[in-house]
Amino acid sequence: MCKNKIKILMDISMLGNMAYPERAARSGIFFVALSLMNEFLKRDNIELSLYAGTAYYIYVLKALKTILPDKKIKIYTDSVICAFYNYFKSNFKYTKKISWKIKQFFMFVPAILAKAGTYIFPKHYDFNIFFSTYHYPPFSIRHQKTLKKFVLLHDCIPILNIYNEKLLGNHFKNKLFTKLEKNCFYFTNSEYTRTDFIKYNPNVTLDNTKTILLAASDKFKPTYEKFDIIRKKYNIPDDKKYVFSLCTLEPRKNLIRIVKTFVEFIKKNDIDDLIFVMGGGQWEKFMGELVKTIDNLDEYKSKILKIGYVADEDLPALYSNAEWFVYTSMYEGFGLPPLEAMACKCPVIVSNATSLPEVVGDAGLLINYDSDEEHIKAYETYYYNPGLRVEFAQKGYERSKNFSYKKAADEILDTMLG
Repeated sequence: MCKNKIKILMDISMLGNMAYPERAARSGIFFVALSLMNEFLKRDNIELSLYAGTAYYIYVLKALKTILPDKKIKIYTDSVICAFYNYFKSNFKYTKKISWKIKQFFMFVPAILAKAGTYIFPKHYDFNIFFSTYHYPPFSIRHQKTLKKFVLLHDCIPILNIYNEKLLGNHFKNKLFTKLEKNCFYFTNSEYTRTDFIKYNPNVTLDNTKTILLAASDKFKPTYEKFDIIRKKYNIPDDKKYVFSLCTLEPRKNLIRIVKTFVEFIKKNDIDDLIFVMGGGQWEKFMGELVKTIDNLDEYKSKILKIGYVADEDLPALYSNAEWFVYTSMYEGFGLPPLEAMACKCPVIVSNATSLPEVVGDAGLLINYDSDEEHIKAYETYYYNPGLRVEFAQKGYERSKNFSYKKAADEILDTMLG
């Protein structure tokens, strides 16, 4: 290999979620890792190797067979023994025939070996840079003082306790407080995220951070062909227009207010030609509340169509053929779905909270996430002004061109090599 190449070890643990295509975790962070990895692989001046944490390693190996079937690339983890233990633990149900002593061996020996330093990648391997798209650097990386370390930070949700503490627990919160060190450099996906981390973590400062705006994948573009097939696949009625929403079905996405105000909007205006289509993976603990809300809509519950996980290849057409897209989240580190919708020439309604104004700018309707009245007014504005929908669809499309993973990768690499 060329001796002048920069040797980067990139943590792509999140790609392991490809083994679970319907998991809520296969969301924006997953696609950020995938897109940046693909950009790095295009660069002639980089020798890229991959890292996956032991909990993800086996699943990442499987994912790479699909993502990079013809590409030979090195992938490392801390301990192969621990990786196989985690796989065993996740995929094997213990029975009474297995003795407690054997179970103890699988539980404790790998952990002891990992702490003792049984790392698979050799210490002498001369990486120049470690880059993580999500996780803080593992112990095996943190103790290497000469290795330059970079981490992409997405949001401060665990610190802000947006969710119930019992739901998330302290695990992620502790990561953000105790594992981010001063000797790392941090990329943030928006200025809002940068400000949040600087506010809440003393090891994250103006001097060791830089904002790198993310992007929608190149696959997101106006798509109208054969939409009747996709309509049928997701049971969207042929005689109805639809409003679209795509997100993990969880509390901060504001879905209960979005659904209730949509019904109020169609009731108030006696509208019968429009339904609300909701796509995305789900949080089981939130689904009960959402389903109860929909069931209580009585005769209007048929106006809400929950289509669940949407295949990647179907998303551009679902965005493109919607009347508009709604994403009035309470908190976002960045917010990829509105940008994807904009790239597909779909007008958007988003909240004016946190990072979303950085993404949408003046190319959509921005409202207060906690205002029922503003939701209803925004729906009416788009419904009764088709010319305005066309105008915002074009403005959003033009704005989406300002974001690209090539640009993001260029800025990341310039900082790393600077």
